[in-house]
Amino acid sequence: ARACVGFTGAGAPRIEPVRLRYEDGRYLIGIESGAEAPAPSTEVVLVVDDGVLFFELRAVYLRGVARPIASSLQEQLRWFELEPSRVSSWDYGCMRWKHDSD
Repeated sequence: ARACVGFTGAGAPRIEPVRLRYEDGRYLIGIESGAEAPAPSTEVVLVVDDGVLFFELRAVYLRGVARPIASSLQEQLRWFELEPSRVSSWDYGCMRWKHDSD
């Protein structure tokens, strides 16, 4: 699976790859220390997707506020907790196609 977060940073849109951890009902996102990170309490969009071929494609989309957190997790990452206000997901493999001949 791939995960990235999008946000407005330094006056322009930014997309950064992230490490995602889901612990105790919390979405924790880790951004590399050298990468630009969202400002405190910034709205972000997190997308986690997987699959290569059409019917393997699936994803989760979360929009919400990212707040920096102190963490003992990997020190080369800066950690944020995402408080989602909107969650969407899809799985193309679960779609059923109906043909006129069916």
